[in-house]
Amino acid sequence: MEKIFTYKAVSTDGEIATGTLIARNQQKLEQQLWRQQLVLVKASLQKTQSFSHHFGQLWIRRIPSKQIIEFTRQLSILLKAGVPIISALQIVVKQTTHQALSDVLQQVTDNVRQGHSLASSLKAFPQCFKEQYCQTVETGELSGKLVDVFQKLSAYLVQRQKVKSKVSQAMIYPAAILLTSFLVFAVLIFKVIPNFQQLYSNFDQNLPYATMFVINASEWFRQYAIELVAVLLIFILVYKGALRFALFEFYRDKLLLKMPLAGRFLQIKLLAHINQSAALLLSVGLPLHDVLQRVALSVGNQYYSAVIIAVKHQVMTGESLNQSLTSSHAFPELMSQLVQVGEESGELESCMQQLSDIYHEQLETRIDTLISVIEPSIMVILGVIIGALIFVMYLPLFELATLV
Repeated sequence: MEKIFTYKAVSTDGEIATGTLIARNQQKLEQQLWRQQLVLVKASLQKTQSFSHHFGQLWIRRIPSKQIIEFTRQLSILLKAGVPIISALQIVVKQTTHQALSDVLQQVTDNVRQGHSLASSLKAFPQCFKEQYCQTVETGELSGKLVDVFQKLSAYLVQRQKVKSKVSQAMIYPAAILLTSFLVFAVLIFKVIPNFQQLYSNFDQNLPYATMFVINASEWFRQYAIELVAVLLIFILVYKGALRFALFEFYRDKLLLKMPLAGRFLQIKLLAHINQSAALLLSVGLPLHDVLQRVALSVGNQYYSAVIIAVKHQVMTGESLNQSLTSSHAFPELMSQLVQVGEESGELESCMQQLSDIYHEQLETRIDTLISVIEPSIMVILGVIIGALIFVMYLPLFELATLV
């Protein structure tokens, strides 16, 4: 269960920072603060009934990303119209139909009214507002470009949601087919094949090798079904435990990128995110090394995160971004070339946005291709397997008919 901590921390500049954050435990709290370049000094657990009364359901059900997008869009429109930030937040709270988000936004509004910045108020709810979201808002507040930031954030979130929805939509049909197939196989193994086995037990002649193999395999699965489920559960628990170690995540993510077909798909998705995030952060005036640091934290892949951090260090030593990307051997030549054009022309933000559009287009094309190829392929493969199983089980009856 998530808990509310009141913390005292110190920044890298030696400044003291205080506030509240939601985290599962103090270790998670330290990690959140570290990502904000803060070191925890002291933390205490809040135990107020009022917060529990108002926000007790927030960690029980996750707020959908579509609700965050709608909030961002509405706030962007109101700020562009010249509505003051507190009034704009109050209007959005009244218009929000999602109760959990409405409660969060009310708390954010109260914090802003008390003198806290919008970014720090949003950071108190990391289950709703991702770190990159809050950092971008913070940059907009510091630069006085909050209206532009929310407009670009809205477009950024809409694009990400579009890709996410398309990927989810592409996976629904294959997942449904696989689930149905699993149920069919279960019925065959635990019900149909045992009936055939009982029927053939009275046969005087030897059964075909293929039929015996299927019967023995079915018997083995039935005999060790509980053990197999236990092994699967142990594997899942061990895997989840291993995810706590950054080194395991690093090699897992690196291995995923090398998988045939899926690896290239994942790489394009990551490249689209990297370039879109970088273009957004550059547009609000962040320096390049800061942009790379924040992109590394939000990329969602430990391998690419480590590569981007290495690129950042090279950039800070005076090397160009293009040279750093090329030497990492983790980015396509197209990206290096367009980044070089952007650096030489002073239009790096524009070039990275163009790269984002290119990779998003490639991603959509690959999704459409995968859908058109995977769906019929799965149907054909499963049809052949199930058909072969049925044929094999009826084979002794066919042989018996030829003898008669």
